[in-house]
Amino acid sequence: MKRTSNADAATSSINSGPSAQHGCSAQHLVNVFSVYLNDQRSRVSGPSRLGEKLVYFANQWDGLLAFLHDRRVEDIDALRDGCVVAR
Repeated sequence: MKRTSNADAATSSINSGPSAQHGCSAQHLVNVFSVYLNDQRSRVSGPSRLGEKLVYFANQWDGLLAFLHDRRVEDIDALRDGCVVAR
């Protein structure tokens, strides 16, 4: 039940944020999602399966941001290794 209320709070924040009147910007959604994920990481035990998945996702965050900023990024592993492959 608590997870549902947290998700509802995040959704409410997205829907009622300042950009909701003009349509949510992708940047606003990413920022809200980042805050939500960091909040969840602080609540979940790191060694648990969910904790491991949240850590993995956090480690991939920079690649996600790069993809959202420049959709030509094809290979996130190459981005992490320092060579960006463009389409």
